[in-house]
Order: sequence, then structure tokens, then C-alpha cells
Amino acid sequence: MQTEVPVSGNFRKMAIRAMLSILLFLVVYIFLVVAAVGLTFLLGWGGIMLVALRPSVLTIGLGLGMTGAGVLILIFLLKFIFKRHIVDRSHLTEIRPEQQPQLFAFIREIVDEVHTKFPKKVYLSADVNASVFYDSGFWSMFLPVKKNLHIGIGLVNTVSVNEFRAILAHEFGHFSQRSMKVGSYVYNVNQVIYNMLYDNASYDNLANRWGNLSWYFSIFVTAAVKVLQGVQAILRKVYDVVNLSYLGLSREMEFHADEVAANVAGSRPLMTSLPRLDLANQAYETVVGFYQARSRKDIVTANLYPQQAYVMNFLAAENNLPLQDGLPVVTQEHTSRYNKSKLVIKDQWASHPATEDRILALETLNIPVRKDDREPAMTLFINQEAMQEEITRALFSEKTEAEKPVVEPLDKFIQTFTQEYRDDCFPALYNNFYNHRTTVAPDPEKIAAPVAVAQDARAIFTDAASDMAYTALALERDIDTLRALAKGDHTIKTFDYDGRKYKLWEIAPLVGTLEENLNTLNAALIDVDHQSQVYFFSLAARQEKTGVLKNLYDTYISLYNKLDDLFKPHHELMEAMDFMQYERQLEVILQKLEAVRIIEAQLKLFIKDMLTDTTFHDALTNERREGLAYYEANDLVYIGENAYNDEALKTLFSAATFYQEVLIESHFLHKKRLLVYQAELEASAHTLRKNTA
Repeated sequence: MQTEVPVSGNFRKMAIRAMLSILLFLVVYIFLVVAAVGLTFLLGWGGIMLVALRPSVLTIGLGLGMTGAGVLILIFLLKFIFKRHIVDRSHLTEIRPEQQPQLFAFIREIVDEVHTKFPKKVYLSADVNASVFYDSGFWSMFLPVKKNLHIGIGLVNTVSVNEFRAILAHEFGHFSQRSMKVGSYVYNVNQVIYNMLYDNASYDNLANRWGNLSWYFSIFVTAAVKVLQGVQAILRKVYDVVNLSYLGLSREMEFHADEVAANVAGSRPLMTSLPRLDLANQAYETVVGFYQARSRKDIVTANLYPQQAYVMNFLAAENNLPLQDGLPVVTQEHTSRYNKSKLVIKDQWASHPATEDRILALETLNIPVRKDDREPAMTLFINQEAMQEEITRALFSEKTEAEKPVVEPLDKFIQTFTQEYRDDCFPALYNNFYNHRTTVAPDPEKIAAPVAVAQDARAIFTDAASDMAYTALALERDIDTLRALAKGDHTIKTFDYDGRKYKLWEIAPLVGTLEENLNTLNAALIDVDHQSQVYFFSLAARQEKTGVLKNLYDTYISLYNKLDDLFKPHHELMEAMDFMQYERQLEVILQKLEAVRIIEAQLKLFIKDMLTDTTFHDALTNERREGLAYYEANDLVYIGENAYNDEALKTLFSAATFYQEVLIESHFLHKKRLLVYQAELEASAHTLRKNTA
């Protein structure tokens, strides 16, 4: 049996800080309640004195209004006592021990290991998730609350039995030990303040109904609202303190629950499963999106989990990730290959530590695996396929209106998905070099008189070249983030860059250095572009296809150079239409719509050209062409006498979406057409060499 896992010094420190924040809240809250009770008494006494002094309908109304204002303030401060946070269960399917005896026995074993109570209910969902949850309220801080266990089949489908044991032990670890109780208190205090600050729909309705009874009631309701705005301003300051304390403690609770899980299953199972869950979720979302896109054709799957497993392993193969026991091994080297950022900003608002920090802590614990069961976690379920099909039906029940939708078999999904994936990717020849960057225009002089020509494309698009491209991308993003920090977009005082701590005043010289590094990198990347162009034009010359390659470059570079101007009216239109979310005055709306008309004139000119320009032909589906043509040809009226014209607005926003889609897709298609043609030149050259060898 597992012994109680002692908390760390940092956990104890965060717990003390959290309890002090609760004490701060209690002091402030008691002061506000006492003040509200006193104000209510004074207003009530004043109302009685007013009526006693001069009894009349007016004074009675004013007296009631004064008393009501005090009562409204008091209700605002006490309403959280009666509020319960009910977890949405609409996406969950409850299961019972007689349905899944092996699973319940497995859960019982873990519950006993971590010294906690068996969950009240066990639910299944479709997604990649697991959690222990309960309906919470003010009284749950003082009364025992039974927890429920939620298991996502998308998670079970992508982990081993031992990894699943560790994941569930982590969840139960949050509630197993007395030291974790403080987290529950801080969470509930957080919810109390949040309720008073932001969860006020029913209270606002009450205040409005009271104010609408009479004009003199309305006066006092308005006064009460002004007082409450001051109360909320105070509570926002307290909320920041309590929330930061809670989130800091929450991160320590995650480390602590990880240690509980490691004591149950060993360090390794969480270390292998945590980084894989992002890939598992990506595969799940991909499959769900795949069938959502086909919902209009009433195409569904009977069971999405074989598809999820296929997509996960497919993506692993695409990224050269090895498989172990049928599951991808996702390493830190893999995740860092595409994220070259050296900027570290400690997110004080994060509820969970970074995955790499959790893995490092587990590695430090180095607790050996106790039961090395590498079987798929799905083997814990009986009637697996029937259960998966039931969860799939529940997920897609609202996605199609057909009584008998077309059920697509797995082999058809694999064929279609693989083809669509290839359609959306550039050839592997380029080793991800052009995934997030464009090529420059060819230099005629370098092509005409090359200094040297590479032997093949692999010598150009090396791993080092690909790393340079991703490093440049990370540098651009880091520079943008640092500039935002310099403008005061964050409340942090320090940050880390490349292992060194910086203060905000040091941003300017750091950005200058990074810009120099970026310029050096971009020059090296352009050199790779030129090497590539020299090589491919040399292949084209040998195959008498120089003209075709030049036309592909000219078309692509011309479109790329125009994209900013083409996107401009779309961006301006979206910004100009933003007023519809908040503006209600007719005169102001009409004035702003005049500005929209000016932008529309430019946009319609671009659309008119787009409809006849062969550059955009392949991206103009029938639906897009018809939608854009109708919008361009008609002067739409967006507002009537009393309301917006929803049909006209729908046409406008559809056309704006189509326009954006055509630009994005056209850019991608011309870029891919160029890269594919070059890859074909390479393939032809290899074939020719083989035949002449």
C-alpha cells in the first residue's frame, strides 16, 4: 500500500501564500458585508423616517426604493452562498460496474493505492481527457463531496495499461491527501469572487425588474449599481491576489499529483504518455473535423477510434517518430525541433506547469515501474467495439440530419485522408524548409553563370537548413513578443532569454541583437533559395523545360508580392464592421456604414478582377464564384427601419470569407505547383541517371 507522499517545500510555501490570500479576502469581504448591512439599515431607517415625516404615495415609494437599494447591495454580497457550479454532463455517458467489471476493478485497485474514496459515478466521453470532478458551491468547502470520474475514450485509445494507471492515479492524487485540501478551499474562494464579479445575469435581471417598477425605484437602483461598481473594483484587486495564489498552488498540486502517480505506477509511464497526448488529441481532432466537413453529405463513421489510431501513427511516421508497443514515442527532441524559441516568460496565470517541467520532475524522482503492463489500455474494456460505437454515435448524433447516413469504412477513410493530407503538404524533398516561408525571386545572373551546382536536392535541403528556417521563424515571433512586452502588454517584470534573465528596460538592446541575428539567418536562407534555384534551373535546362519553370516562378512571385494589397480591404472591412457588436444608435450606425461603403468599393473592384484572373481559377469553387459574383454585382442594404438586414449581412460576410479563402488557397496552390514541378524535375533527373548508368 502506498504511503502518504510528503509535500515539497515549494508546495508548502504556495499553500501558505494561498491561505493568506483567503485571509485577505475574508477581511475585505467581512468589511464589505458589515458596511452593506449598515448601509441597508441606514437606508431603511431613512425610508421609515421619510414616510413618518410626510406620509404619501411618493414618500412610501421613495422609502421602499431606499430600502430596496440597500437590500440589492446586500443580496449582491450574499448571492454566492446559494450558487452551485454544475458540471455539464451532456457530453458524458455514465457506465456501471456490471457493464465494465474489469475497468471498475482496475479503478478500485488505484483508489486503494492512493488512499481515496471510490468515485460516486464513472462517465465516458469521446475526447482525449481524464478528470475527477464534482458539483461545487460555497458549502462544499465544509461538507464532504463525492467525486465523479470522467474518462475520455480518445485517451484510452492512445495509451498503455500502465500509462492509463498513472494518469488515473494522478487524477485521484488531487483528492487523496489532507495536504491537498487547501487547494479546494482556495478554488472555492476563487469561485466566490468570480461569482460576484462576472456571474451576474440573474442578479441583473432582478435589479432591472425592481428598477422598472417605478421611476423612483429606478433612481435608487442606479445608485446601488454605482456603489456596486466600487465594490467590484475592490474585489477585482482581491481576485487578482487570490487567483494568482490559487494558480501558483495549482501548479504545485500538479507536481504533487504526478509524484502520487509515480509512486503508484513508476516515473516512466507519465513521462511517455504526457508528450504523446498532444499528438493523440491532434489525431482525434483531425478525425472529428474530417467527418464534420462531410456532415452535409451525411457521411459518418460507425467508430472513430480506429481512425484516430491510424492518424496518430500516420503523423508519427511523417515526423520520423519510432513506435514502441504500437504507440508513438514522442521525445523532447521532436517537440523542440519545430519550436526554436529561446524566450521564456513564466506564465503566472497558467494552472498547469509546462509538460517539459513535469517530465523533468518525474525524471528526477526516478521511481521504477511497478507493473510493466504494456498492453493497450482499451483491453480493460469488455465489448470494446460496441462501446466505441456507442460513444461515436453520441458524438455525431447532432452532426447529420439524415435518418440513415452513409457509414464510411476504415479503408475508405484511410484512402481519402491520406490523399487530402498529401494534397495539403509540400513534397518531402524540401525537408519542411518551405513550410513557413516563401522563396525569393530567382537571380538571373546566378542562374545564367552558377558558381557551383549541388549534386542533388538533399545536399541543399539538409536538416541544418530546415533548422535555420524554424529558428528564423522563432526569432520573428520572439521579437514580436518582446516588442509587445516593451509596450506594456504584460504585467511581468522579468523574463528569460537563452538561459539569461532580463529586465524590461533591457528589451531594446536585446531586440537589436536579435534583429541582427535574424538578418544574418535570412541572408543564409536566401542563399539556400539561390542554391535551390541554380540547381533546379540547371535540371530544367537539361530537360528543355526552363520556360515552364520560369513561368511558375513569375506567377508565384507576382501573386506573393500583391497579397498584402489584396488582403488590405478585407482586413479594413472586418475592422469597420466591428461596431455591429456594440453600437445601437441608428445615426451612428448609418454613419459607420458609409465608411463601410467606401471600403466595399475597393473590395468589389478586387473581386471583379479576381473572377476573371486565371491566377485564382483553381481556388474559385462554384460556391465561391457564385457568392462573390452575387456580392460584387449587387448593392446590398444592411439596415432597415428598425433592424439589421440579416440576409444582406450574411451575403457580405460569406463573400468576405470566400475572398479570404481564395487568396490563401491560391497562394498555397501556386507555391505547391512550383515546388512539385521542381520535385518532378529531380525525379526525372534521377531516372535519367539510372537509365544511363
